[in-house]
Amino acid sequence: MKQFALGIIGLTIAVVGFETSSPLAAQALRTPPVQIDADSPEMMVLVRARPNNVMRRDLETARRTQDSAETAVGEMARAHEIVRGRIEVRKRESETLKARIDLAKKENNETESAALEREREAVNQHVQLLERLRDVYEAQRRYEESRRNHARASIAVFEREIQLANSRTDDTTASDVLMNSTFMDLQGQVLEAQRTRAERQQVMAERQKGLFERRARFLQAQVAWLSRQT
Repeated sequence: MKQFALGIIGLTIAVVGFETSSPLAAQALRTPPVQIDADSPEMMVLVRARPNNVMRRDLETARRTQDSAETAVGEMARAHEIVRGRIEVRKRESETLKARIDLAKKENNETESAALEREREAVNQHVQLLERLRDVYEAQRRYEESRRNHARASIAVFEREIQLANSRTDDTTASDVLMNSTFMDLQGQVLEAQRTRAERQQVMAERQKGLFERRARFLQAQVAWLSRQT
């Protein structure tokens, strides 16, 4: 049992190493201020131009984040299944021990019964540890899904920003820019994409919170289980 448990603990450490914050979230908070015409403040340009190289860098970052999150989703699903199977094995061991305990009690074999009780308690505690670990993997999978979805939304934002930048003319004032119908349509698309990204960022934050809560619960079970090993 110890050998298996060490493997599980090592796997858990690897899970903690997965990214639980995204540079895309920080980018979302660095939205440039709107551009205002000092002579006509109501003629506001809502999506301010950013350097082309910065937008393309952000786009590539979003694509890499999407790929890494997609990979993590699959890995967490596989890890979840491995632990779920191990839980079932240990539960069957617990049931077998219970039957042996009942038999020992019928035979008035108190020594055997007490020894089997201690063994079953250890198995049940290990089951609890594995169940908490299973919950960590599930929470991690859900978080990685939200991180992937946020990255996809960010890709949409940056792609539309680039399209918007390409539609800009040499107009020198906000009033002139706002008379460009193509620019206005693309600006609306950028704003809608930003709204979607903000919604997915909220989901990602909630799932990250849930992940940390599951990790804390696993840590409690891990400490209790390790105390039995010494």
